[in-house]
Amino acid sequence: MINLSDLPFFKNFPKTLVAKLQQCAVLEKHPKGHVVISQGESNNCLYFLVSGLLNVYVDDGLVATLKTQGDLIGEMSLISQQASSATIKADSSVELLKIDGDSLHKLAQDGETGAENLYKIYSDILVQKLEATNHRAKKIEAFVKELESTQDKLEAMNASLEIKVKDRTAKIASSLEELKQKNTELQATHEKLKDLYQSRDITFGALETLLTKNLAPLKKSIGDIKKAHNLKSNDFDKVQNEVTRAIHMLEPLTASFKAEKSMTAQKVLLAEPIKKQQNVAKMALGGTGVELEMVETVEEAKQRLTEATFDIFMFSEDFLGLTEFARKNNPEMKFVFVTSQDIPQYVPTLLKHTFVPNVVFRDEEDKQFTIKNFVTTVSKLASQNYFGLEKYISWGVEVKEIQVASSDQRPEVIQQMDDYFANMGIRSSNRGRLGVVAEELLMNAIYDAPSDGDGKPLYNHQSRTEVVQLQEAHRPRFRFATDGVLMAVSIEDPFGGLNAQTLFRYLEKCYSGGSLNDGRADKGGGGRGLHQIIENSDLVVFNIDPGQRTEVIALFNTDQKVAAHRNPNLHFFKVA
Repeated sequence: MINLSDLPFFKNFPKTLVAKLQQCAVLEKHPKGHVVISQGESNNCLYFLVSGLLNVYVDDGLVATLKTQGDLIGEMSLISQQASSATIKADSSVELLKIDGDSLHKLAQDGETGAENLYKIYSDILVQKLEATNHRAKKIEAFVKELESTQDKLEAMNASLEIKVKDRTAKIASSLEELKQKNTELQATHEKLKDLYQSRDITFGALETLLTKNLAPLKKSIGDIKKAHNLKSNDFDKVQNEVTRAIHMLEPLTASFKAEKSMTAQKVLLAEPIKKQQNVAKMALGGTGVELEMVETVEEAKQRLTEATFDIFMFSEDFLGLTEFARKNNPEMKFVFVTSQDIPQYVPTLLKHTFVPNVVFRDEEDKQFTIKNFVTTVSKLASQNYFGLEKYISWGVEVKEIQVASSDQRPEVIQQMDDYFANMGIRSSNRGRLGVVAEELLMNAIYDAPSDGDGKPLYNHQSRTEVVQLQEAHRPRFRFATDGVLMAVSIEDPFGGLNAQTLFRYLEKCYSGGSLNDGRADKGGGGRGLHQIIENSDLVVFNIDPGQRTEVIALFNTDQKVAAHRNPNLHFFKVA
């Protein structure tokens, strides 16, 4: 059993007294939850904590925890002979040394020093109690001072906050007034924009009327009069040329306006598993009025194509096998295969399908150009206006145009194009690529495209050195322009003889090292020419209206750094 002399309380007691008290002490062991003393009940014992934890409760509220060996319990109720002021309860298994009050009172009756010993015990208890109380009082006093200091700081902060709140409130009120004013201005601006858009709609409507009901019939009438009366007046030719020039200026404007209007009624389903590319599509078509819906899996795409009707179905490589199903469900829907692959990768797959959809190349490194291509693609399909290099360069750029009458005109046409781009500040290295592409475009349009009423080639069998004079109705339009970012060169023939199977079969052969020149040494073959056009351009756009006309647009980036990392590819569109 533990000796009382080991407890701090008995440090200054006479050894004889400690020995007598030791004889009175009893070691008690209690489990967790045992109540040692109950509040409101009498207590006639003195307890010393040997081990464990004791909780002190006043009115069922925990006020303290005793855990130090030698902690004293029950001393005040024993001395005052009054009911206990707290409940002491074991919070773990505990060991206590218990000295009952009767044993203490017997010590008081033991000889001359008995009462003195009892008084010493009680006085030491009271002294320790007083010291503990003083210690707590000092802590409380320091805590009170700290609270007072904190209160002063809080009052100062509160006063500062009140000032800040007043200032902030005043600023908010001022900002609110400014916002109200700006809102009023925005509403006024909105009304002005509405008026401007209405005026714009009226203006473009008038331009379209002028084009379709006045200028186009006027051009035809002038041509009819010239033919009927065999007129060769220079003045007459000037009038006809000016009318033609006005038509060519107005056509892109009215076409762009109609395309914008037509997009607002389009429902587009994009099947694309890559989130990044989905976001590009959102950026491209957001705000155009197009109703865009996106799916990520073949199952989702099939379900939506079954449930709903869409105007355009745009899809990446993963969904190419779904096109036949989609075509049966909605034969009027337009299909766009969007790819990031190189031509040799996707062309064989396209040729295995029952039909070749429209094809758009997506450059994953050039987000801005991809966004523009998305808008241009939907605009072309929605408006059914597929032709014109104006769709790929900035609006308002004047496009130069030359009608080619014979094969020996080629050097002159290419020189005019080169002079134009040189005057526009295009470097000779870029102009060299333009010259190669222009030569191939002209050769194809003059020798390969013309055909008779049965679709039989007229000049394809002739040597490329043999001069060909083209009838007026067979003459291609050679066009070129730059907006400072892109250079564009195009050729348009009035035949529409190139078809998807022929184009992609040519390209498959060329990229695999084959040839389609039927063994003749004096001609390069359409396949080789198209291959040269694509490899020397940054992007080539094929627009085909079967039996009516074919347009090939070659695009070049003016930025040398971008051009150095180009990945030649193509777009393909077929008029439905």
